[in-house]
Amino acid sequence: MGSRGKGDSPERLAQSRELCAFLDADRLPTILCADLNLEPHTQSLAVLERGRRNLIKEFNITGTRTPLYREYTNPAVSNFADYTLVTPGIAVNEFRVLPDLASDHAAMYLDFSTEEQS
Repeated sequence: MGSRGKGDSPERLAQSRELCAFLDADRLPTILCADLNLEPHTQSLAVLERGRRNLIKEFNITGTRTPLYREYTNPAVSNFADYTLVTPGIAVNEFRVLPDLASDHAAMYLDFSTEEQS
């Protein structure tokens, strides 16, 4: 998502707003699982969280990078990059980050079902 680093920028805020507009256009239950390269405290992520559950935050995930990430042991660099967000209508049965080492990004497991709409 745009510029260097994982912080906010005008471009990243605009991208978050555009992505929300796209996802919200059809009002269907939606799962967004993506490498957003955003810090957990950014406004850009807060924009994406509006009307969505951030499963990384909700399940107290401490990082989405693996030891294969070149900066993994650098305390000055965040180990967050990937997020899973769900809209109402998605029932989360189980969510976790897997320990498998296939990439510098951690694999995420989501068991879900769609909720009945009334």
